[in-house]
Amino acid sequence: MFLRDLTHAFRSFRTEPALTFIAVLSLAIGLGATTGAASLLDAFGFRPPAVTDPDTLVAIQTSQHDDRFFGRVSYADYEDMRDRTQMLSSLSAYGVRGGGLSGPEAPPEIVMMNLVSPDYFTTLGVSATRGRTFLARDTAPGAPPVVVISDKLWQRRFSRAEDITNKSVVLNGTSCAVVGVLPPAFTGLVAMFSPDVWMLYPTWSSVMSGGHPPVPNRDQRDFVIVGRLKSPMSWRDRALETFGVVPPGVLQAQSEFDVIVAGLRHAYPATNVNQRAQVLTETVAQRGNLVTIAMLLWFVVSLVLLVGCANVTGLLLGRAEQRRREMAIRVALGASRGRLVGQLLTEGLALAAVAGAAGLLLGFWIVRSLPGLLPPMAIPLGFSFRLDAHVVLITLGITAATVLVFALGPALTSARAGIAQAARTDTADGRVRLWSARNLLVIAQIAVSFVLVVCGVLFVRGLHSAQRIDPGFEVRPMLLATIAPAAIGYDDAHTRTFFRDLVERLGATAGVRQVSLTRRVPLDPDGGGAVREIDPPDHVPPASGAPLTIHFNSVWPNYFSMMGTRVLSGCAFTEEDHANAAKVVVVNETMARKYWPDGSAVGRTIRVKGPGAGDFEIVGIVQDGKYNSLSEKPDPYLFFSLLQAPSAELTLMVETGADPAAAAATVRNVLRQIDPRMPTMQMMTLEEHMRFAFYEPHLGAVVVGTLGAAGLALSLIGLYGVVTFVVARRTREIGVRMALGARPVDIFRAVLTRAIGLALGGVLVGTVLALLVTQALSGSIYGVSPLDPLSYLSTAALLVIVSAAASWWPARRATQVDPVRALRAE
Repeated sequence: MFLRDLTHAFRSFRTEPALTFIAVLSLAIGLGATTGAASLLDAFGFRPPAVTDPDTLVAIQTSQHDDRFFGRVSYADYEDMRDRTQMLSSLSAYGVRGGGLSGPEAPPEIVMMNLVSPDYFTTLGVSATRGRTFLARDTAPGAPPVVVISDKLWQRRFSRAEDITNKSVVLNGTSCAVVGVLPPAFTGLVAMFSPDVWMLYPTWSSVMSGGHPPVPNRDQRDFVIVGRLKSPMSWRDRALETFGVVPPGVLQAQSEFDVIVAGLRHAYPATNVNQRAQVLTETVAQRGNLVTIAMLLWFVVSLVLLVGCANVTGLLLGRAEQRRREMAIRVALGASRGRLVGQLLTEGLALAAVAGAAGLLLGFWIVRSLPGLLPPMAIPLGFSFRLDAHVVLITLGITAATVLVFALGPALTSARAGIAQAARTDTADGRVRLWSARNLLVIAQIAVSFVLVVCGVLFVRGLHSAQRIDPGFEVRPMLLATIAPAAIGYDDAHTRTFFRDLVERLGATAGVRQVSLTRRVPLDPDGGGAVREIDPPDHVPPASGAPLTIHFNSVWPNYFSMMGTRVLSGCAFTEEDHANAAKVVVVNETMARKYWPDGSAVGRTIRVKGPGAGDFEIVGIVQDGKYNSLSEKPDPYLFFSLLQAPSAELTLMVETGADPAAAAATVRNVLRQIDPRMPTMQMMTLEEHMRFAFYEPHLGAVVVGTLGAAGLALSLIGLYGVVTFVVARRTREIGVRMALGARPVDIFRAVLTRAIGLALGGVLVGTVLALLVTQALSGSIYGVSPLDPLSYLSTAALLVIVSAAASWWPARRATQVDPVRALRAE
């Protein structure tokens, strides 16, 4: 029976190709968008990590001086937490670093590495596929350095050599034995960073200190703490956590860590003042702010899918009306209504199956396009976009729900038809009610499309607004290359000599206009930048009583002129500001205005604490800039001279008159001349670097704008289908009116007016909805109000114009009705 119904369904699709095409296209677009969104969120942190029982992993985050909790603590604090916890079966730490990897197998490269505590893999329940992970003896005094590598590094650098555990690599200038290879599925706990090397932090710390025991530093908060609950979570706890309910095991761990952190505050008041802890499940901690983004993305995608489903419903309702006579006759001949509903649902199932397959193909194409949305990075991001079984099941589930919800109504409508009703329908004048289900569906579609398009327009305008923000420097043709001599074992003295030699050689190369160095490029993706603690100017302590910390950068003397940053007062650094000269500093205008409002910042002295501490004279004031993000407010900022405050890792800046990317070969050639072993992170132009600064508004404009365009297209397909159906239903009426003298232009105007009326109704409803929805976007749009009247008016005009265009062909076809043939057909 089912196979016969299925065969009949596909036969009917061939007899109505236009309806089938529109229905499949509508559902495929909605399902393809859903598949792409599921893959995007899956890669951005909603995919469970490949560890044993991820639901019982918890993260311990800390906070000082404000209500923001961060996932990093010092290694010394971690050891105290590990020794004191009773609620967790194990506790481990890991930190993310870049490292220089070299060896005879391949050229030097910069890799992402995790510095971990000895029990890291035990806590996660991850075992090596080749060799082993870390053992207790690896941390014994005098033990040789060992590393565990990723499956992809094993493939990329060692071609999956069977004797991998007999090989070694040179990491940051130190030879390390490879003791194990991890499973391909395990890429760490942070979706954004996919490490290639895991090394024990005690070993790394000992190597970096020349073999001496590391000195605990509670100010160095570089580690993420992850532990495992003793008791597993029940399915009820997992379900409640989805709605923000904290599981009982996490609450108990939170109480314990409140006591532990209170003890650390008391024992180490200098470094742990005001410190608090927050315990979260690892899943919640990794997703973080992604939950809001996910809800917004799913909302927009659901709107697109809703419009597509509404299209199918409208088409099936129209088809149901056309088949009322057929269904009534079949009922009169003895067919049960259940049998008719079953057949029609089978047809809907077949239609959804074809649309689901098309949606998966479209989703596969979208997933393959997703990596193009990622900005260029010095170390490529570790996001893995794939159409896995999890995403496919989501798509198939939505397809099944679509069948049940949107095919059942038309099926019941057709099956309820009686023979008398069918006869009345066949002899009626074909008038279509204004408030019919199809018209209401079209109004709803256009209303939803209005919301989608308004959101897309707001994001696009926000991107244009962000691009007009003055970042405090000029985006010139410039090549950037981050170089870390410490990665191959350079000490401070050799590092200073290397960078000076590099600048001199490149500066003397033909075609190079300027060369400079900086500790970090403005708007770097590392987020926040480093800070230095200073004594409050004029010895006025901050109101909070917390230490005064200021973000800073260290730059080469010609940095400001090369970047086009204006010096407002005083002067920039010079070659005379070397290590043996008086210490100097440059401040931005916000810092000068905040601490010396009388305008006398130049010539004042500030005391800087920590490494290189001392009194620094302010020699210049430069314009404010965007140092960490485009949305940040002006904050005090310090600039130190690299001649006085060297760094082990710097970004080389090379300005050329031609294409800056062409200078990459020149830089590599000079590096080979100085030291062939020197690795460089991925080179990029300043323009490419700026793409990351605009990444959020650009991603929003692309994703929401594309979904808005898809929703608009689906609505217009639906409107076209309804107008076409109305014209077909009113063929007799149109023939009578033309026989009585109605002009073609009157018929054209009547059909077009009806279509534009539906569009205006949708715009009116959509405006009310958009006023409510766009309020949630206020924090994601740069420089544009969510109530921006230009965005609303332009969207309304666009929808009305495009709706009229979509209705033009059916309206024109109505004017070509032959009155005699129409009346004869009736």
